[in-house]
Formats: sequence, structure tokens, C-alpha cells
Amino acid sequence: MVTDAGVSRTGAQFGAFFYTVIGQEGEKYLLYRLSGAGRSQFENFGMPRATQVFVPTFEGECVIRSDDILVDPRYGKNHPHRGMPKRHLQVRSYLAVPVQSRSGDVIGGLFFGHSSPAKFQKNHEELMVGIAAHAAIAVDNARLYAGLRRLNDPLEHRVEEAIAERIEAEEAGAENGSHWATDWRHRA
Repeated sequence: MVTDAGVSRTGAQFGAFFYTVIGQEGEKYLLYRLSGAGRSQFENFGMPRATQVFVPTFEGECVIRSDDILVDPRYGKNHPHRGMPKRHLQVRSYLAVPVQSRSGDVIGGLFFGHSSPAKFQKNHEELMVGIAAHAAIAVDNARLYAGLRRLNDPLEHRVEEAIAERIEAEEAGAENGSHWATDWRHRA
């Protein structure tokens, strides 16, 4: 929804949300959601690499907005490419916003592109910073919920076992100790 909202609200032709998912064993996976173009158009994109145009987003340093990425001094200097890679979606306008957790950890980044220059303005940048904050809260909450589930599952299992043991003991006591309970009441 975040990626679709970003494409819709900024007028981008396409967008992506790259984010890190942490598995139950603590392993990390980089996943993404695409919007505005078919999956086949993104197949030649490749995953973001540690370039001057991607690192600030994944490090949570700043928003990157470029009126023309093809002439931006931060873009296209990494081997093996100089400029736009072959078969890459045509990008001239570029907007990238970090998505950061309440803890300050970077969850991922929102990336938007358009084939025409100067499509993204300051208000688009500000809007996406707000949307990124809402996305971060949603991801944080989902991670907290998953963590609580992992903690509660063993607790729920122990409670269920304790209840079952108690019921079993009470049933055994009712069969064997019902006379004791009656005797005890009479003595009191």
C-alpha cells in the first residue's frame, strides 16, 4: 500500500519498497514491493548496490531527490556501469526516502522514478517522508507482534500443560481422595 500510495501521490511512473525482514532465527532477507510497472519491467533492475545514490537511503542519512539522475554526480560511477544500465527502466526523476524504525534502525527504503526530468518537488519529498514514517510504525508494530507471539507461544504451552496437569490431579484426587475431602470437612 505504501508503494502504491507513493506512486499515486508523487506522480511517479514506478516505485519500489526495499525492506529487511528478520526471520524467526534472526536471519535477514531483503524483500521488495513494486508498483507502477509490471514485474517483467523490473526483472533487469537488479537489487540496490552500495552506490552513492542508494547508500544514503539504506543508511538513513537523508532523502535523495534528483531532477535528472543521468546528470547527478552521485549516479552511474560504479563498475561495471557508467550511467543507466542496459534494459533498465528509464529513470530521469528520482526520489528515495529511508524508512526508519522508532529505534533509528533503517528498515528499508522507498524509491520512485519517472522517465521525465524534474517530476518530483519538495512537497513530494515531504509527503513521502511522512508516508515512510507511517510505514515504519506499521513494520515496527508487526515485528513487535511477531516477537510477542514468539514469547507467548511457549508461555501459552506451559499454561496449557499446567492446566492439564491440574485437571488430571483433580480428577485423580476426586477418584482417590474424595473420602479425604469428606473426612476433612467433618473434622473441621
